[in-house]
Amino acid sequence: MIKFKSYKVIIVLLFLSLWATGFSQEIINSAIVEKKTYQLCLDKNWSELIRYGNLAEKKGFDYFYLQERIGIAYYEKKNYSLAEKHFQKALNYNSSDDLVKEYLYYCALFMGKSEQARKQCSNFSSELSEKTGTKNISSVGSVALEGGIKISKKNTFLNPQNNETENYFSPAKYLQLGLNHFTKKNVSLTHCVSFFKQQSNSAILEKNQPLVYSENEIKQLQYYLKINIPIKKNWLLSPAFHLVHKNYTSIKPVIHPAYTDSVFHPGSPPNPLPHPPYWETINHPAIIDKNPATITSKAIYFVGSLAIQKTMNKFSLTLGTTVSNIDKNTQYINFGGVSFAVWGNSKLIIGCTQYLNTKDNYSTVYGSTNSFLYIEPFKKVSITASYLLNNGNNIIEDNGSLVNNSFDLTNSKLSFIANFYFNKHIALCGLYQKEFKTESIQKFNYNYNLFVVGIKITP
Repeated sequence: MIKFKSYKVIIVLLFLSLWATGFSQEIINSAIVEKKTYQLCLDKNWSELIRYGNLAEKKGFDYFYLQERIGIAYYEKKNYSLAEKHFQKALNYNSSDDLVKEYLYYCALFMGKSEQARKQCSNFSSELSEKTGTKNISSVGSVALEGGIKISKKNTFLNPQNNETENYFSPAKYLQLGLNHFTKKNVSLTHCVSFFKQQSNSAILEKNQPLVYSENEIKQLQYYLKINIPIKKNWLLSPAFHLVHKNYTSIKPVIHPAYTDSVFHPGSPPNPLPHPPYWETINHPAIIDKNPATITSKAIYFVGSLAIQKTMNKFSLTLGTTVSNIDKNTQYINFGGVSFAVWGNSKLIIGCTQYLNTKDNYSTVYGSTNSFLYIEPFKKVSITASYLLNNGNNIIEDNGSLVNNSFDLTNSKLSFIANFYFNKHIALCGLYQKEFKTESIQKFNYNYNLFVVGIKITP
């Protein structure tokens, strides 16, 4: 009797298991998929539409309205990268559907892919162009003006072995004007003209030799051009060119040994050395050479760069190479980067770029890493934080746009960029950067604080 009851229990449990398994699986056919996805779309139940639509797709159902509805659900959830994927699939069934084209346009626009967005609207019907306001879209993308100052505290470096060196770096000034515009084939061109100026003072004293003081000035005028060429299937080709005109001046009076100590120990001699600039007080008895040597050099340097980018769902992959003859050294910089849009939009993006650079034709190769975090904490505010860890040589970053041709090595730098959008036409931006460097001759460490403000106008 006991055995019989145990068999009954087993049979009941087995039946319940089969029953639960059968009802846990959703019955799917073409009619049910069409009816349910249509109703979910009407109900604006986007989460369930995504779940059920993806399930139907895995079961082999694939047609225009299914892909369109899944795309709309992702769009409403602000996951523009996955929405774009399904809208593209929908276009494979109906390439003339205006609704899908409109959604694809806004997906590209909201992900910051302006070239892709313009490419989409170039195929709009007159009615859709009128509806989206792209009928008479301006060829000018934006105009930007920014300026800043790069400040280092007054560094006085005394050699602990002989107490015989001094260095001082004056604030550097920076100004840039930028223009972005488009051709008829939806190719964008970005032009930037910038000016950089800095003065530095140095005093070098060798044993049993007069002190040689120099006041140096660097003026740098630069022009940068980048071309973004959109290619099919979310490929973007970006050649770039950078021209750098550098003007360097150095004035070197020689200081009498009797006044040497006044440089490092003010007040020691009865007639201390005057403060710089020294050529304005050239008759001071400390100056040995009344006609100090003035060295002036001018040079034009070139940078060429090429990057190719592929966007796949939430990922963006970049490969590129940069070549320059900065300071008459041929430098090769190869780079690769990846960024990940966490929610499929521009609300939160993380990424990293790895640089490999050489100045001796790959006999020695150094690596540098730049990691970044981009967030939009509020509707009209975006913040980017990045950290560069550098090694070996100063590198050229961001597809040839950021040229670092300082004599001193940048070991690392921490940057914060904030953008505030008043409306769709005007935005203000601010940059703070902390740069950690090593002086090229005396090998002491120091840092810069860079402050930049700018305005960007979009027609």
